[in-house]
Amino acid sequence: MDVGRFLLGEIRNLHNYLIDFSDFLPTISEAANIEVSDSLDIDGQSFLKQLRGEKGHPRNGFIAGFPEMEWAAKLGFIARNHRYELYESGKFYEIPKDYEEQNPIDLENLDSGAKEVYQRKFKYHF
Repeated sequence: MDVGRFLLGEIRNLHNYLIDFSDFLPTISEAANIEVSDSLDIDGQSFLKQLRGEKGHPRNGFIAGFPEMEWAAKLGFIARNHRYELYESGKFYEIPKDYEEQNPIDLENLDSGAKEVYQRKFKYHF
């Protein structure tokens, strides 16, 4: 990665990518030309190309949770894509409209697009 270009803002739109914590090891390993052993059984994917300003293989969504960490265990698992986030508790947010997650979407009044995402892509995880 060209750190100078990155700091000058020439690598744009990185914030548009969904990056999960599990993506950091593959990214650092790829940058260092070190192969990640299959025995680690991780599902992270490198975002090095995006850091370089190239077209990479962005995620469409992810499931995250850290039950071994007390503060995170209270939140439970989450499912997230570019538009929506669903907590294991059932709270459902439209992130672009409610970035700070202050107003959960009423599950009884979902529009057809949100309902499809909730039922087909998220709810089966919990």
